[in-house]
Amino acid sequence: MIREVRLRNFVSHSDSRLELKDGVNIFVGRNGAGKSSVIDAITYALFGKHTRGANSNLVRRGSPEGRVEVTFDVGGRRYLAARRVGADGGLIECVLKELTETGPRTLVAGERRQYDESMSQKVASVIGLDYQKMRVATIVQQGELDSIVTEYSPRQMKELINDMIGIGSLDQAYENAREVLEGFRTRLRGECLNYDDRTLGDLEGRLSQDDRDRRRREGELSEISEKLLALEGREASLSQRLRALEEVRKKTFQLQEKKGGLYEHVKQVRKRLLQEVEETEGMVPEALSRLEVAAKKEEMEREWGEIERQEEELNGKMYELSSLLGELKAMDVEELRREVAEVSRKLGKLEREVSRLEEEMKELESMERPGERKELEGRRVRLQEIRARLENEMGEIRGKLRDYRKIEETGVCPTCDSEIEPEDIGLRITRKEEEERRKEEERRAVGEELERVEGLLRELDRYERAQEKLDERRKRKEEAEEEMKELQRKKEKVEAELAAALQKASSLPTIEMEHGKVKEKLEELKAKKKEMEGKRKEVLEAEAWLKENGILGVEDVKVLQAKAEELKDKLEAIPEEPMVATLESLRVDEYSSELVAQVMRLEEETKGFREEEYEEMKVELERRVRPEKEALLREKGEVEGEVRRLVKEMEELVEAKRKIEVAAKYVQLFEKIRSNVYNRDGAVATSLRSWALKEIERRASDYVRLFSMGISSIRLEERKRVVEMACYGGSGKREVGSMSGGEKVAVALALRFAMANLMGKGRTDFIILDEPTTHLDVERRKYLVELISGLNRAQEEGLTSLNQVIVITHDEEVFEGSEVNGLFRFEVTPGGSVVSAG
Repeated sequence: MIREVRLRNFVSHSDSRLELKDGVNIFVGRNGAGKSSVIDAITYALFGKHTRGANSNLVRRGSPEGRVEVTFDVGGRRYLAARRVGADGGLIECVLKELTETGPRTLVAGERRQYDESMSQKVASVIGLDYQKMRVATIVQQGELDSIVTEYSPRQMKELINDMIGIGSLDQAYENAREVLEGFRTRLRGECLNYDDRTLGDLEGRLSQDDRDRRRREGELSEISEKLLALEGREASLSQRLRALEEVRKKTFQLQEKKGGLYEHVKQVRKRLLQEVEETEGMVPEALSRLEVAAKKEEMEREWGEIERQEEELNGKMYELSSLLGELKAMDVEELRREVAEVSRKLGKLEREVSRLEEEMKELESMERPGERKELEGRRVRLQEIRARLENEMGEIRGKLRDYRKIEETGVCPTCDSEIEPEDIGLRITRKEEEERRKEEERRAVGEELERVEGLLRELDRYERAQEKLDERRKRKEEAEEEMKELQRKKEKVEAELAAALQKASSLPTIEMEHGKVKEKLEELKAKKKEMEGKRKEVLEAEAWLKENGILGVEDVKVLQAKAEELKDKLEAIPEEPMVATLESLRVDEYSSELVAQVMRLEEETKGFREEEYEEMKVELERRVRPEKEALLREKGEVEGEVRRLVKEMEELVEAKRKIEVAAKYVQLFEKIRSNVYNRDGAVATSLRSWALKEIERRASDYVRLFSMGISSIRLEERKRVVEMACYGGSGKREVGSMSGGEKVAVALALRFAMANLMGKGRTDFIILDEPTTHLDVERRKYLVELISGLNRAQEEGLTSLNQVIVITHDEEVFEGSEVNGLFRFEVTPGGSVVSAG
C-alpha cells in the first residue's frame, strides 16, 4: 500500500507531498493540473520507468534536478524508494531503504546505472511485480475500465491472462528452445565434420567411399615401392664407381696445379737471376763515379766553413745597422712636437683653473659665522615653547571672554545652565580684554624673535655649505697644482727627446748606405752557399750509396764484376720455356726439385683416366636415376599422405558417427520437452492457465458479491485458443450483452481487482484508476461511484484484501457525497502544481 508520495521539481510540481489513506483516495483537478504525474512519480521511484519519454522530461523546467520519494508498506514492513534525476536526464542517485523501529536500513544505494538496475530488481522482489506487470495489474489507464468486459474478445481475454501469468513469454522460450536446438546442431556440426543427426546417412556414405579409396591407394603404394628398390640399387652402384673416379679426377687437377706451380717457379727464379745480373753489371760504373765524388769531401768542407764564418760576421753587422735604422725611423719628430704643444695647452688650462679656485676661496673665506648651531637651536626651542604657552593662555582668556559675554547677554551660566546675577561682569570683560592685548603683544614679540633666530639658522646652513665648498676648492687646487708639476716634468722630457731625435735624424742617410752594402755581400754569400750545398749533397749521397752497397774502394768494384760473370753462368743453365723442357732440366733449386718429384708421382697415379667416361656416368646418375627416384619418392609421399588422410578421416567419421548417434537421442528428448513444456498450449502452460483462471474466478466472484449487483459468481473457461467468461446470478446465467451499465462496471472492477491480487501474489493491495469515468455515460459513472464506496466499506470491515484504491479524475461532482478516505485537490499556479488535502 502506498503511504506517501513526495515530488520535488518533478514534471509540473515544485514541491508536493501526498499522505495517502487506507481505502479510497480521490485525486481531483482539471486536466493538466499534475494528477497523472503522481503515477509517473510512483513508477519512476520504484522502477526508474515512466510514460513521458526521455528522463529529461521529468525535471521541472528551469530546475537543475528533480526528486521523487515513495513510502509504501508490504507484508507489515515499510519501505522508502527515492530517485534523483538531472536536467540532462542522467540518474544522480537512487536508494531503497527499509524503515524499521531502530532506524532506516539501506537495501540498495548508488549513482551509476548498475545501481539503478539493482534497485529495480530489489523493488520487484519486494512487491512481487516488475514494472510491466504492475502497469497491467494495479494501474487502469484512461478509458480501459470496462473494456475488459465490453471490448475484449475471448481470444484477447486468453492473451491477457497469458501475459499476466507469464505464459506469453513461453512463446519466446519455445522459439529460444528452437534456437538452442539449432545452436546445438551447429556445435555438433562443428565437432562432427559438418554433419548432424539429419545428415547421418551422408556421413555413412562418405565413410564407405573413403574405405574404397584407401584400399586402391595402398595397391598403388606397393607398386611404387618395388620400382624404388630397383632404382636405389642402380644408384648405389653408380655412386660407388663415381666416387673412385672422383678421387683420380681430383689427382689430375692436382697434377695440373703442380705443373703450373713448377713452371711459374722456374720462370720466377730465371727472372730474379736476370734482374740480379743486370743490377750487378749496372753497379760497376755507378760505384766508380761515386768513389770519385766522395774523394772531394775534405776540400769542400774547408770551403764551406769559410763561407759560414763570413756569413756570421756580416749577419752581426747587419743586425746592428738594422736596429739603428729601426730606432731612427721610429722617431717621429712631428709627433714629438705635437705632444709638446698638447702638454703646454694642458698646463695653461690648469693655471687658469688654479687662478679661478683662488678667487672663489677668497670669497668663501670672507664669510663670517653667524653663531653656534647648538645655542641657536636651543633658543629656537625655548621661543617655540613660550609662543605655544602664550597661545594656550590666549585661548583660555578668549574662552572666559565668551562666557562673560554670554552671561552678560542671557544671565545663564554656560557651564551648568543655572541663572546667576551678572555682578561686575563689564569690569571683568574689560580686564580680560586688556590681558588678551598684553598676551598678544608678548606673542608677537616672541614671534619676531623666533623669525630672527630661524634666519640666523638659515645663514648658519649657508655658512656651513660654504665651508664644505671651500674644502672642496682647496682639495681641487692641490690636485691641479700636482697635475701641473707632472705636466711640467713631462714637457721637459718630451722636449729633450725632440732635441735628440733632431740630432740623430742627420746621420740616417750614411747608415742606410752602409746597410745596403752589407745586404749585397750577404746575398752573394747565400748564392755561393746554395751552390756549395748542391755539391755537398752529392758527396753525402755518394758516401751513403757506397756504404749501403759495402764498397770502400776500387777492390770492391772488382769483386762486383766477378759476381756478375758467375750469375750469367747460372742464368744460361735455366730453360727460357719451362713447358717444353724436360722435368729433369727444371730442377733449378731445392723447391723445384721437390715439385718435379710430386709431378712425376701424380702422372703415374692418373694414368688411364678418361674424363668422357666420368661425365657419362655422372649424367646417368644425376639426370636419369636420381630424378626418377625423386619423382617416385614424391609420388610415394603423396600416396602415403593420401592413405594417412583417408585413415584419419575414417577415424574422424567413425567418431563423428558415434557422437551423432548419441546426440540424436538427446535431440529427440529435447524436442519432446519443447513441445510439452514451452508450447503455450502444452501441458505445463495449460495447467498454469487453469490454476490462474480458478484464482481469478474465485477472487472476482468475491468482489462482485461485495458490490451487491445481483451477480453471485463469475466463471472463466478455456476452450482451445480462447477464454470465455460467464456471469451467474439468482436467475441463472447472465449474458454480458443483457447487463446494465452498472453491472458491466461491477464485473469489470471485480475482474481488475482479482487480476491485481493474482499478479501481486497477495503482496500488492492497491489499485490506481486513471480517469475511470472517461467514455462512461451518466448511469455508469453513478454505478462506479457506488461500487467504489461499497469497496471502501468492505475494506473497513475486512472483507477484501484490497486495502487502497486511488482514483484520478477531473469529475469532482461525480464523487460528491460519496464515502472516501482521502481527497486531494490539484491546482495549476504560476509556481507549478499545488496539492491540497480536504
